[in-house]
Amino acid sequence: MNILHLEMSQFFSRVIDKVAGEYGYKYRNERSIEAGLAALDNWEFDLIITAHILEDGRADVLLRHLAGTVHKNMPVIVITSDNSLEMKEYFFNLGVMDYLLKSEIIPKKLALYFNVIDRSGEILEELRNLRVAVLDDSSVSLQVVKSIFHYYGVEHIRYFSSPREMLDSGEYDLYIIDLVMPDMTGDEVLMALRTKSYKCGIIVASGISNRLTMSLALDLGADDYISKPFDARDFIARVKGVVRRLILLRELEDKSIQMEQLAKQDSLTKLWNHRSIHEILEHTLQSDESSIVSVLLFDLDNFKQVNDKFGHQVGDDVLLAASDLLSRHIGVEGDVGRYGGEEFLVILSNRTKEEAMKTAGHLLHHFRELDMGYNNLTITTSCGVSDSSEAPDAMKLVELADERLYAAKDAGKDRVIG
Repeated sequence: MNILHLEMSQFFSRVIDKVAGEYGYKYRNERSIEAGLAALDNWEFDLIITAHILEDGRADVLLRHLAGTVHKNMPVIVITSDNSLEMKEYFFNLGVMDYLLKSEIIPKKLALYFNVIDRSGEILEELRNLRVAVLDDSSVSLQVVKSIFHYYGVEHIRYFSSPREMLDSGEYDLYIIDLVMPDMTGDEVLMALRTKSYKCGIIVASGISNRLTMSLALDLGADDYISKPFDARDFIARVKGVVRRLILLRELEDKSIQMEQLAKQDSLTKLWNHRSIHEILEHTLQSDESSIVSVLLFDLDNFKQVNDKFGHQVGDDVLLAASDLLSRHIGVEGDVGRYGGEEFLVILSNRTKEEAMKTAGHLLHHFRELDMGYNNLTITTSCGVSDSSEAPDAMKLVELADERLYAAKDAGKDRVIG
């Protein structure tokens, strides 16, 4: 993939050049609109990244010029420090693929953008797997769209002449709709679709070509606006552009979910971290106040000596073995979290303190049998147990378990006290 980057800042050009180079993409930097247009005339590019302000003008001048050339469907990303909603809407109405703040420019996010754009050959295949609805009260227009999709091998599409029939038929990934309909206005259809889902793609394909109508449609949530009549290549290019945005949105959401999940996990053991396991305990106590909830607080005995004698790598191996043991034996019956350095907190619902102590006793037995593969390295654990009949809230419940854990340590370790 070839990237044209219009940017005066050497810092940002170096950042993007480095990411492009790491993924094997070719990169070219220019500082002005004039130089950028000259580069487009002499080399082939797959993506344009532009700053808002350039040496000889603003990015919107570049975008308006591109709209009248063979490069009109090329993906463009604008990078700026202006976070105003008005500016975002302005650039999206000009057809940019995305609008990024300079503070958001991190290598992983850039790599994700580059990857999606580089997969242009896969976009059509992705389109074939999407649920697509086409709405137009003209049988001729529907036949034109159907013929274009058929030419490109896209067959799984539903065609509607009634807005209400389309809206009642379920949800789709991509909508292509006309604005002039008999029983609902195009604006009403747009608003209804955006109310149903912000994740779908919407393209307006209409014979109305005045700027006010186009701007209103985009403001109401359309991702693109195609004026009729259109040719097949322009139509499919615009459709692929919206599909590309859908893929990017989903991958960004997946990445966000992954990051959110990682933020809840302990980085070493992948158990719930301190904050998350405490939130789970609070939620468990609140969700069913009539049920008994037990807390088991484990602490590996003499763990500092393990680190001192065998090294921190072995110490990490012990923590991983302990987390695996607890996860396997607790399973779906409870929740396990790493509460501190070598402390683990277990939550068991519908278990009295006495029942939880029996479970803890079995776990201590399994800890003793752990074979870490190092001579003279044995693992023992102390445990304190409390249940919700003894304490009104999560904090007090853990404090009770902690007090009993220390009592177990003082009594000689490798035991359970409740």
